[in-house]
Amino acid sequence: MTLLPLVLAILSTAGAQILYKLFFLRRKKIYLVATVGLFGMAPAMNYLALKHWPLISVYMATALTYVLVLILAKSVLGETIGRRKIYSMLLIVTGVVIFNW
Repeated sequence: MTLLPLVLAILSTAGAQILYKLFFLRRKKIYLVATVGLFGMAPAMNYLALKHWPLISVYMATALTYVLVLILAKSVLGETIGRRKIYSMLLIVTGVVIFNW
């Protein structure tokens, strides 16, 4: 089973959320255009992922979007990640891995 569409769906959703925040921080329309493009890409990638993976696996894997958003917010926006957020990310990743194992 190919993993690329699922990875692209997760990346596009997380990237769009970060770009949307950048749009409100910097008021550059390019961020808004990129946000709409990435949010538009996500359903298409989810559709392609569903051709290769069961619905429940795709649905569970999308929880990784929360983890990716926190990591991107730290690296792109300089936001802090506290201990509770780290524990939350570990719980999400552990849950996705155990569920899909």
